[in-house]
Amino acid sequence: MSQMGAAGTAASNSGVTGRGPNDVIAFPSFKQLFSTETKRTQMTNLIKDSMATWASNLKSYALSASALQTIYQVQADYILNKNVPIAELFYSTKSPA
Repeated sequence: MSQMGAAGTAASNSGVTGRGPNDVIAFPSFKQLFSTETKRTQMTNLIKDSMATWASNLKSYALSASALQTIYQVQADYILNKNVPIAELFYSTKSPA
């Protein structure tokens, strides 16, 4: 499921031909989902500014708010700085069976 097939007028006019699967799965990173620097900055600030509140709100489900905030900071570092996938996008033109 890593290739797309093309057919039809647009494909014929562009010289693109071929066959391939009718579906695609992608695992985009934060930078790919928020492609403008302005939006990335806004989302980064929102995430960083919200971590203490999230940790405080969920502290009864963990060791402590501080422990949760440490976990959130590690996760945020991977998401914001190390380009790990943060979503799974599945596109299919085939009807469900």
